[in-house]
Amino acid sequence: MIAYRHKIFIFVFAFIFTFCINYLPGQTIFEDIPDSLLRSSHLIVLNEQYDFTIINDIKTRKDYKKDYLVLKKSDFTLDYLYIIFDKYTKIKKAKVEIYNKNNKRIKKINLSKFKKRLFVDNGTVSGDAGMRYVEIPDITPPYKIIFSYTVFKKGNTAFFPVWQPVNKEYESVISSRLRVFDNTKNNLRYKSINISSPQISKEKNTTIYEWEIKNFKYIKFEPFNDRTEDYFPMVLLAPNNFILEDYKSEMTNWESIGRFINKLNAKRNNFTEEQKKEIRNLISNDDDIYDKVKKIYNFLQQNTRYVSIQLGIGGWQPFESRYVHEKKYGDCKALTFYTKSMLAILGIKSYYTLVEAGKNTRDIAVDFPSLRFNHAILCVPISQDTVWLECTSGIAPFGYSGSFTDDRNVLVVDNSGGKLVKTHSYNSRENIKTVNIDIFPEFTTGNAAIHINTFLTGLAIEDNDFFSLAYQNKKNQRKWLLNILNLDNYNIKNFNIIPVSGDIIPKGHYDVDLYVKKIFLKAGTDYLFKPYVFNQTGFEPLVESKRISDIIIKRSFILEDTISITVPDNISLKKNVNYELNSEFGTYKISSFQHDNSIIFIRKVELIKGVYPPSKYEKFKTFINTILKKDNHKFFFTSG
Repeated sequence: MIAYRHKIFIFVFAFIFTFCINYLPGQTIFEDIPDSLLRSSHLIVLNEQYDFTIINDIKTRKDYKKDYLVLKKSDFTLDYLYIIFDKYTKIKKAKVEIYNKNNKRIKKINLSKFKKRLFVDNGTVSGDAGMRYVEIPDITPPYKIIFSYTVFKKGNTAFFPVWQPVNKEYESVISSRLRVFDNTKNNLRYKSINISSPQISKEKNTTIYEWEIKNFKYIKFEPFNDRTEDYFPMVLLAPNNFILEDYKSEMTNWESIGRFINKLNAKRNNFTEEQKKEIRNLISNDDDIYDKVKKIYNFLQQNTRYVSIQLGIGGWQPFESRYVHEKKYGDCKALTFYTKSMLAILGIKSYYTLVEAGKNTRDIAVDFPSLRFNHAILCVPISQDTVWLECTSGIAPFGYSGSFTDDRNVLVVDNSGGKLVKTHSYNSRENIKTVNIDIFPEFTTGNAAIHINTFLTGLAIEDNDFFSLAYQNKKNQRKWLLNILNLDNYNIKNFNIIPVSGDIIPKGHYDVDLYVKKIFLKAGTDYLFKPYVFNQTGFEPLVESKRISDIIIKRSFILEDTISITVPDNISLKKNVNYELNSEFGTYKISSFQHDNSIIFIRKVELIKGVYPPSKYEKFKTFINTILKKDNHKFFFTSG
C-alpha cells in the first residue's frame, strides 16, 4: 500500500513538474518586452545564438538556437523553418517548439519528424542537396517558436555562413549574438556591415570572434531602396584557405578564386575530332567574329536544354564538353563551358564568368573575395564591344543580359585567374516603352473603340513578363492583356503579339483592339477624359516627411506615349496643356494640341539611374509626386 501511494505521489509530482515547465502560471510570452516593439512589430527575436566553429581545414560546426515571437502573420514572417544539407553535411540534431500566448508548449517537433525535400525539379538530372524543414502550423498569433539545431560539415570549407540577425521588415530583435571559434591558424576573414567590429579573445589555441546586437527596433523599407545592407546589420564570413573535396585553394583575392575555378574546369574541353568537325561546319569563311559567335549561340539554343545539377562537386564543376554535345543538356556551368569550348575550336577567346544572378539581388562585396555566386555566363570580347551570353535560355536574344545579370560585378576567369568586371548597364535610350493609342469615341454613350500599339526596347521587354509571351497560347496571351490593361468595362476585340527580336538590345511589339465603356464621362455639356492611364509609371505617392536611406533608381528608362483622339467638328479640347519638369532624377514632358479632327496628347517620362543621398529627398519627392499629379489630370472636351 505504501509502495502504491509512493508511485501515485511520484506520478503526480512528475505531472506537476512537467506542467510547470511547459506552463508557468501568470507568465506570458510578452514578459519584459517594450510596448514600442509589441505595437508594430510582426516578429520579435527574443534571443538568438549562432555559434560557428572552424574545427580544422576540412571540418566546421554550426550550433544555432533562435527564440522568437510571431505577433502578426504577414509576408514578413516565415511559413516554415528549414536546415540546408548536402553530401558534406550531417544534421546532428534539430528541434522546433511552439508555445501559445500563455507560454504553454503546444507542439514539439524533433529532427525525425522534419520533412525532407531535395532541390530537384523537372529540370534537374540529379542532386544530393536539399533541406529538412518544418511547416509552421496554422496558429492564430501571437505565439512563440524556439528553433535549434547542430550541423557538422566535412570535406567542404568553401562556404562560411552569412550572419543576418534581422532578415525582414517589421522584425525586431531583443538579443542576437554570433560567435566564431577558429581552431586553425588565422583562417577566418570577415566583413562587418552596419555593426561594430567583433570582440576578439583567445582560449588556448582557439580564437573567438563575437558580434552582438541588442534592442534593434523594426524597420520599414523606404520607397526606392530595398537593399538590406542599407538597413540591417550583417556579417560576411569566408576562409583564407579552403577545401572542396580533392581541391585545395586560397580565397584571399579574386585572382586566387579564378585559379580555383580553372582547376575545376581543367581538361574538360575534350571534344572528339568528329565533334570538332561538326562545330567547324557551323560557320563559313565569310563570317566575321560576331557572326561566328552568333551562329554558335544559335546552335546552343536549338540543340541543348537546361537541367540543374546539385550533386556534390557537380554544383561547381561543369560536365565535360563531349558529354554535353552527346547528351544535349547541362546546367549553367556545363552549358557555359560548352559554349566556351566550341568558340575555342574556332579560335575565338571567351571567358567563363561567375555571377550573383537575380533581378533584385544585391551586388557582391567587391572588397571581400568569396564564392558567393549562383550562376555562370560567358564573356566574349569582340572589337565592337563585349558580348555577354546567357547560355541556359532557349529564347534569350543574342547578347542580352537582362535584369537577371545586368549592371553588376562578375568574376571573369582567364588563364591567370579571376578579375572583377561590370556587366552591361542599360541606359534610358536602350530601355524604352512607347505606346501609340488611337481612340474613336462615341460621345453620346461615352464609349470608345481603341487601338493600342506598344513597342518595347531593352529591359522593357521584361515589362509584366512580356519576354516569353509570344511562346504561349492565345488563351494565356489574352489573360496577360486582361491583367495589364488598367481599364474598367472593356472587351478585347483582337490582339497580336510579336516575338522579341534577336538583337543585343532586343525589341518587342504587341497591339490590341479594345472597346471601352464610359471612358468619356459626361459633365454638363462637356466630357471628361483621363489620357495617361495607358502607360503608367508604377510610382506610388511619396508621403514620408523624412528620409534615412539613399534614394536608389536601379535602372534608367523612358516611357513615351502619343494619344490621338478622333473627334467630330463640334468637339474641341477646352484647354491645352504644355508642361515640362527637368531634374537630376529625370524629365517629364506633356503637351496637347488639336489638328483637324484629331486631339493629340504627347507624354514622355524619363528616369535616370543613380544613387542619391537622403538630403535630396525633398526634391525627389516633389519630382515623383508632380508626375503622379499631372498623370492623374482630367481634361475637358467641350462641344459647340
